Amino acid sequence: MNVTLARLVTVLQQLFFHSAEVAAAAADLIKQPRKLTPTAFAQGLVFCWPQHPNATTNQLTSFVAAAGSPLSEPGLCQRFTPAAGDFFLALLQNAPSWPSPPPPPPCPCWHASTASTSSIAPS
Repeated sequence: MNVTLARLVTVLQQLFFHSAEVAAAAADLIKQPRKLTPTAFAQGLVFCWPQHPNATTNQLTSFVAAAGSPLSEPGLCQRFTPAAGDFFLALLQNAPSWPSPPPPPPCPCWHASTASTSSIAPS
C-alpha cells in the first residue's frame, strides 16, 4: 500500500483534530477547554517525545504551547491523569496502521562473501 503525502496529511488531520476531540470527550479529559484543547495536548506531546524521549516539563509545555495551548508546567502536569491515558489509548486505537515497507533487497556482495567463508571449518 503506497501512502502519499496528501493521504498522510488527511489522516493526521483526522487523528489530531476530530479523533482527538472525540477521544477527549469520551475520556472526560478537558474540564476547561479555554486553557487546553485536545488537539494541542495530543500534538504537543506526540511530537515532543520522539525528539526528546526524556523531555522535561518545560520542553513538553513548550511543544503544547506551540500547538496552540500555552500552559504552565504545573498546569500541564495536572493533566497527566488516568483520563489522559484513556485519551491517548483511544487516539492510538484510531491511528491507521500501515504495513511496514518491504526490506531492501540483499546486497549481491553479501552472498559472495558468505559463500566463500561458509566452508571454513572452525579451529
